[in-house]
Amino acid sequence: MTSTLTCSISRSELNSSAKCLVQRVAGEYDELYGFGSMTCTIYDTAWLSLVTKVADGELKWLFPESFNYILETQSTSGGWDGHTCPSQIDSILSTAAALLSLIRHRQRPLGTCNVSPHELSSRITRATMNLQATLDTWDVSLCTHVGFEIIVPALLEYLNNEGISFSFRGKGALTQLNNLKLSKFDPEHLYGPDKLTALHCLEAFIGKIDFDRVAHHQVDGHFMASPSSTAAYLMHASQWDSHAETYLKQVIRLAGKGTGAVPSAFPSTNFEFSWLLSTLFLSGFTVEELECSDLWGNLYKILSKAFEEGGGTIGFAPNVVSDVDDTARGLLALATLRLSKIEDADIEPMIKQFQVDDHFRTYPFERGPSFTANCNALLAILHVRNPQRFSREIVKIVRFLSTHWWECDGDIRDKWNLCPLYPSMLLSEAFSKMLGLLDTGLSLEGLDDEDRERVGITLFEVCLRTMLQQNIDGSWDNSIEQTSYGMLILCQARKVHLFEPIRPQINDAINLASHFILSQNDGQKDLDYIWIEKVSYASPVLRETYRLAALRASLQTDSACISLSQPIIHCSRPVMDAQVKLICSTPMFDQVPQWQIRASWLEASLFVPMLRRRRLTIFPRDGLEEDKYFDLIPFFWTVCNNRRFAFLPTSLVFDLMIISFLNFQADEYIEAVLGRQFIEKFDELRTLIEALFAETPGSSHEDSLKGDRSTIMAPVSRFVAHSLNHPGVKAASPWDRARLTQELQTYLLAHVTQAEDNRRFSQQNTTDEYEGARDLYSHWVRTTSANHTSCPYAFTLLSCFLSSSKWGGAECFPTVTQKYFANDVCRHLATMCRMYNDYGSIARDAAERNVNSVNFPEFFTPTKRTTVEDRKERLILLAEYERACLDCALDKLTRDTEGGGGSGRAAAQVRRQVETWQVFCDVTDLHGQIYVVRDIASRLRVSKKDS
Repeated sequence: MTSTLTCSISRSELNSSAKCLVQRVAGEYDELYGFGSMTCTIYDTAWLSLVTKVADGELKWLFPESFNYILETQSTSGGWDGHTCPSQIDSILSTAAALLSLIRHRQRPLGTCNVSPHELSSRITRATMNLQATLDTWDVSLCTHVGFEIIVPALLEYLNNEGISFSFRGKGALTQLNNLKLSKFDPEHLYGPDKLTALHCLEAFIGKIDFDRVAHHQVDGHFMASPSSTAAYLMHASQWDSHAETYLKQVIRLAGKGTGAVPSAFPSTNFEFSWLLSTLFLSGFTVEELECSDLWGNLYKILSKAFEEGGGTIGFAPNVVSDVDDTARGLLALATLRLSKIEDADIEPMIKQFQVDDHFRTYPFERGPSFTANCNALLAILHVRNPQRFSREIVKIVRFLSTHWWECDGDIRDKWNLCPLYPSMLLSEAFSKMLGLLDTGLSLEGLDDEDRERVGITLFEVCLRTMLQQNIDGSWDNSIEQTSYGMLILCQARKVHLFEPIRPQINDAINLASHFILSQNDGQKDLDYIWIEKVSYASPVLRETYRLAALRASLQTDSACISLSQPIIHCSRPVMDAQVKLICSTPMFDQVPQWQIRASWLEASLFVPMLRRRRLTIFPRDGLEEDKYFDLIPFFWTVCNNRRFAFLPTSLVFDLMIISFLNFQADEYIEAVLGRQFIEKFDELRTLIEALFAETPGSSHEDSLKGDRSTIMAPVSRFVAHSLNHPGVKAASPWDRARLTQELQTYLLAHVTQAEDNRRFSQQNTTDEYEGARDLYSHWVRTTSANHTSCPYAFTLLSCFLSSSKWGGAECFPTVTQKYFANDVCRHLATMCRMYNDYGSIARDAAERNVNSVNFPEFFTPTKRTTVEDRKERLILLAEYERACLDCALDKLTRDTEGGGGSGRAAAQVRRQVETWQVFCDVTDLHGQIYVVRDIASRLRVSKKDS
């Protein structure tokens, strides 16, 4: 693949481009107003268009060019919802603010509006309809933009005062969020000396605060570097502020290039300087390679001064509220410029100001924690001179990040960047840095083996999933900046030894991405509006920074240096090759690239230590040979999860891995231990199992067992307790819990019936036909035999997990049709799997004298001799029939659930539920296909006496 790529760039060319970027940024820095490259927004521009001023005794619009910009950018749909508004909240904020401006200009033309009242009315009508349509489909619960819960209600109130009101489905949820936020807000706090983030959105407090009493927070003409906040102040302060007017004019000149447009924040000096330098340095650029007078005379000097004035912390611009994000990146930039580590004393203000109970907050009064801010905080602490001294803080952030990843259903979303690759990139940088330090001898107090294993799994999944989602042209979402994020993630993967078996594919992916980036036009049209302020924005400086960083990192092709092997895992290449070959031999995976299957094996291997730690917690292994299926179990789940790109929550996948091996162990224990202990006493065994499910208030499952039987039944009792007392079960709906209890009992009792059948079969003179069959095969295989597979019980257990995690304790399948189709899916799946199981275990069952499907009388032809091959052919025919029924039932279930899913979060949850069931069916199906290829069940040790 790589030999066909023609675009390339040398290290010297990259160094020159990076140095030019530093010089350009420094050259655009204004001594009074600073620097900013954020793209302009409709939202803030609309607020400037609302400012009036008395000039020569006449009231005029102060910024008519801003209103003209609003007019020029209104879309044919009536709103402001083009590529600069990538999310619904962007369109809502922009359209609402612009609509308010249209209404005010129709009311007061003031001689500067060149649009007729009739046209304004038409524009207002179309904007109103557009805003209503957007609000109707808006899912408030999915919104992450900072401050939306304050700003949107305020805009709707201002529009209502102008005679335009809106009703929409999410208004109640929005009001609830607004009330919660404002319940903690006291205007008196704004009147004091402390700077608060609310100063950044004063436009949301019109009519709620006295603007004259916040005048002391103005610095260099602005309020928290916000043009909209400053415009609101100019509109509602009793005294005209010429400094604020000058600031807004300068923002139009510097950022808007005279168009009348402004960004959501200006300046953003500290943010862009610290991100520029820290990103370039982390990717491999050296101070020597970027050496120029601007590096020291401007960037270093400005950042150093910001930290001095901020007492060791900084915000995104001078004289704004400090935040952990800019502080961490600024510390990384300055330390690298000094050619040293971050001094312990320099990191302490950040820790003191932003550390809370279980994570680091971005700033005071934050509504919810930021994933990426914690990544940056961890990166900074890991770069201190003595990181061991900060073990407590490191472990805290590591657990927060790994827990967030493990429990996240789908992509990680953060409030500072819309692209899910951005948090993944920062996480890969932070976790690979930490693992590298651990490899070189760092000891972190409180970080146990399981913490390390979770970090290893998280890092591997971040890198692998990024690779799997790459487009065929080498890009991610056909974007230069997002592709740069993806490249940087894969460059981190290349440092990890565990990725060595797929290193050639990683190199190819990096080269393909590099080719995409180098072949693209660097024009303005390629900018991605993925960064988040009040509304989404793009930054040409940040895009170029990440582009150069990705290309620079791609040139570093040193061998892997992060082991991920001790104490996490030791890979066995022969075992991997054999198991990958086994999976590749199944119909499900014969068309999947082998490297993807190999990568899934590597991912699964990281779960093995955690699973083995739990291997003997419920069932003993005495009397059984090696459980050779054990290490295959996590592989089944990872390879099916990755095959569909489903990427289910890691915590859910881990729980299902545990359930899978417990089901194998339950099967073995009942067959090998209970089956022998209760020969000819199967009714007693049934009674003991039923006693485990007796509803005795306040009793444990073992309370129902007495005498000698309590010891032998204890593992089964623990198994029942593990299933029924799982937190995901206890929080499920009563219906789902009841179904689980019923199916679990049926599962265990099916083993007793199966043991009876095996006993009767073993006492026959012939080992071919089951002469004592007590049931028709068609009924037996769908009841006793299917229940014996554990599929129906596991299906209802997963239903409980989904009920509690996705639906807040509501039923997983709420309608009669969904319940019916779901049960049909489960039955056909279990029956098919049992048929495949029997197909692959005929020899083993014959050796152990167990009843197999092909032993039933229906498989024999009375008038002629029926061979084993004849019966196997008939069995596989029936299995394929069950597969056709399964596909039909699953299609019906999918259509029924998606048809009633609604929109927004509910629809997304339905889609994720469908994907979860598809993965479950795939794993169950894969077990069946593997049985056809190779019997993986442990063989019973049969003594001479028993035989």
